[in-house]
Amino acid sequence: MRNPYSIFVDIHNKCFALLFLIACFFCLSIVTAQTVVDVVGLAPESGNGFGPSVIGINPATNRIYIGNSHSENISVINCSSNKVIDTATIVQDEVFVCSPDDISVNSVTNRIYVAIDFCRDRDIIGVSNFPISVIDGFSNEVVESIEVDEDVNLIEVDSNANLLYAISRDSVIVINTLTNEIIEELGIKANAIGINTLTQRVYIATDDDVKVLDGASRQAIGSIDLSANAIGVDHVNNKVYIATDAGIKVVDAETNEIIESIDTAAVSIEINHTTNKVYAGSDKSISVINGLNNQLTGSIDISGSSMELNSSANMLYTISGTDVFVIDGSSDEIIDFVTLGALPEDVKVNNTTKRVYTLDKFNKRIIIVDEEKRGVIDTIKMDREPNRFDINKTTNKIYATGNVNDSVTVIKGDNNKIIKNILVGDNPKGIWVDSKNNVIYTANSSSGDISVIDGNIDEVVGNIKVGGEPIFIAGNSRANIIYVSSFNSAALTVINSKSNMVTDSVAVGHKVGQIAVNTYTNLVYVTREGTGIGGVDSSIDINSDIVIGSSIDGVTNKVLNTFTISAKNVPHIIGGFFGRSLLHHGIAINTVFNHIYISSMVVDHHDGVAVEPGVISIIDGADNEIVNIFNVGISPAGIGINQEDNIVYISDKEPGILIIADGMPGTIIPPGPGALKVEPASAKSSIRFQDAIVTVNDKNGSPLPGVTVTAFVSDRLTSVRPSSAMTDADGKAGFKFRFGIITKDGSITFRAGNENATLSQK
Repeated sequence: MRNPYSIFVDIHNKCFALLFLIACFFCLSIVTAQTVVDVVGLAPESGNGFGPSVIGINPATNRIYIGNSHSENISVINCSSNKVIDTATIVQDEVFVCSPDDISVNSVTNRIYVAIDFCRDRDIIGVSNFPISVIDGFSNEVVESIEVDEDVNLIEVDSNANLLYAISRDSVIVINTLTNEIIEELGIKANAIGINTLTQRVYIATDDDVKVLDGASRQAIGSIDLSANAIGVDHVNNKVYIATDAGIKVVDAETNEIIESIDTAAVSIEINHTTNKVYAGSDKSISVINGLNNQLTGSIDISGSSMELNSSANMLYTISGTDVFVIDGSSDEIIDFVTLGALPEDVKVNNTTKRVYTLDKFNKRIIIVDEEKRGVIDTIKMDREPNRFDINKTTNKIYATGNVNDSVTVIKGDNNKIIKNILVGDNPKGIWVDSKNNVIYTANSSSGDISVIDGNIDEVVGNIKVGGEPIFIAGNSRANIIYVSSFNSAALTVINSKSNMVTDSVAVGHKVGQIAVNTYTNLVYVTREGTGIGGVDSSIDINSDIVIGSSIDGVTNKVLNTFTISAKNVPHIIGGFFGRSLLHHGIAINTVFNHIYISSMVVDHHDGVAVEPGVISIIDGADNEIVNIFNVGISPAGIGINQEDNIVYISDKEPGILIIADGMPGTIIPPGPGALKVEPASAKSSIRFQDAIVTVNDKNGSPLPGVTVTAFVSDRLTSVRPSSAMTDADGKAGFKFRFGIITKDGSITFRAGNENATLSQK
């Protein structure tokens, strides 16, 4: 059942703006209309934050503040409920596209200080100052911006002295938090900082030593001959814990002498003065130390590189992936987590059970979406990082490969429980399930072979040596043929699944990436390498023709056609100015309609970051011609297809959503009565961000709450934040936008369900 929405876009500005309605997303050259039916948020409780990177806590108000690097905002979490209760912007004037780099909280004044990093527009318009944002903890709004001359990457508040220490590339800047004015620059190039609020001593780590300053005069009163990665200060017992490459050194704060060594690595240190526990966090784990005798007492198997302690509640919070984990300080066990987003990759559909599965590799889980409810109904948490997965629709089992222990995890689809781990070859990547014969094949990249698993007993029964570094695998159960692509190889390996012998090698003409097989036409389709294994092929510039992939005859093993997209046919790609490429991520086939779908990201050559809406290319398998290209999402990755209903599911890694599209090229689902309306407003020409309010109504004109509205920009110089937002009780979702800061041109398309509204300025 499709829900037709209506969208109102109310632009609050004072400059000229042109607003117009559209019935299809883009129509350029061979591009025909493609309808997005719905969008499913894969972390519905997460609010608008995505990409947690830094953390701060106010124990007085029981609030956690999470800096989101991808959403460019702060998520506010209630410690009592472990739920996101608000989001806060991080830049007062909204001039730039920025990300939070560190957070420090003054629990006395209820002010949150955010160091701003990566303001990618600053170089373009020649601005050199960097802000430290001051957020009011009551309203969660920026109340002031402290401008500094250098990019600050670490800040620390001394709440007793009302001072803020900000570490930049070349100096330590001291700021009066009552006036928010810079009062001193210490000229010290620092790596870490720690403050004893009782003795007013400040410890600043440099490459050579740890300098000890008097907090009142900021004069040096001593030094500790250690090079530090992190500093933790125990002001109750007057000790300093200094993390070095050789472990943690415990220092007597009176004499500045090392009194103990603890053999554990750390990049972050938190101290609970009530329980006398010291937590030393590394990228892999959190070590628990008894602060009385400095002995290791345990370890928590989770990243502690970004963690913060709520001493009042005796809870430790740490960021891992896109989740914030809650650790009970009494038992030192994980008791809860708050999901702030997902990074969905591979997508599979089980038509029989009406379930859509998407792999969130980064967070070690598989997310399950109900096709009818169009919402997340369950999550399968895994103890290892999965690479790829596939489904046996006959037995209703899910099989996922993982690097850890070189195994395949077997999951029952009826209860979503892990039932077994099967040891296979080294570093298994790709996996293909032959549902007809109940056999599972894994591509083991490090051992250069294929493991054969009998699905009846879920045990390895054979091994096929293929050489190279096999990554992707697919097959034709009707023809008893398996196809394997290897890293950095321009050939496709062909295997007879009856004899488990390599029978052929097909030279494709380009490095082979992912594989999809039409079992009815016996044609094999491969993408150009570059997806799933990292890296950007900057030679595929969008200003020239782009090779997407090739089709191969499954009988003769001969290449029939190579799919090429001309840059002029790709919607909304600007190119040239920044240098952009297509990075292909997923391929899937609807064998009923004989359509092949390929997803591609538009990425920047320099950093591989998605800079524009992604591209879905549709190929007609009858004549091997591209019949449609349409923009969708930001970072489209995996593709799954419900062949019976001809619905296409596309995972979008940023902002972590599942996009549902009508599978027929050129088909437009008519909107409901009075569906699309836009209210124009005046605006002033400015490089600053402006407000847009998107109102979503149902087909009867009533406000529709709880609907995800996603925004898509035309080019890198046009910005909108957040990238997606949920409508409130009045059906309204708030955005901020700015058109091209050089050209003053651009457009933004807001999408909810199968309805679009576009704001543009020429």
